[in-house]
Amino acid sequence: MRRAVPSIPKAIASLALVIVLAVGCAPRTPGNRSSAPTSGQEATDTAATSAVGPGEPHAYSNLPSEVALDVVFRQMQAMEAGGVPLENTIESSGRVTLAVDASANPPKVSGEGSTPVTGGGHVGALAFTNSGTITYRLVGEIVRGSDGRLELHVRGQRSMNVRASGPGGPSAATPFEDIGERVLAFEDGAALDWNWQEAGAGVTGSAKWTLRIPDAR
Repeated sequence: MRRAVPSIPKAIASLALVIVLAVGCAPRTPGNRSSAPTSGQEATDTAATSAVGPGEPHAYSNLPSEVALDVVFRQMQAMEAGGVPLENTIESSGRVTLAVDASANPPKVSGEGSTPVTGGGHVGALAFTNSGTITYRLVGEIVRGSDGRLELHVRGQRSMNVRASGPGGPSAATPFEDIGERVLAFEDGAALDWNWQEAGAGVTGSAKWTLRIPDAR
């Protein structure tokens, strides 16, 4: 008599993916940071700034009408769900354009954009590939730091919609969740990267944002 091969419970796979998405969207304290060129500031929610006071001349000139962030997201998960091994990699990269309101004091930035999802993994012996989007809604200000140099302070929300194709592929989406404030030097090529880890869910992840300023010299 042929022995039946048990199928992978869909609820287990879906639960695992919900865990990994929730970890990726949760606000995190920045980890490793690199800036090219360096801004000299940590990316925290309480970074000190020195904005122009009331009645003082507008201190920001020759600002572009828009800037962009090249965003890179990567997250890996390896765990067992109900005794079934699961591995899943979610990767996404692209550009989010931010409009600059130079009439505000300090100048404001805002924008929304989506980046495509790739990657994949397996639940037990069943493989799947990932598709979908990560959507960013970002706002912020261009201010002068304590050293007098311009900085971009940006914060916002991120939502993930991941669809998996294959016999064992889970699919899930997250609501928009907060991204804590990040600080980059207002110079073309300035970069910020950070990592996160959730040992209980077998998750490690990283993100990198690079500022792009049109016609920068």
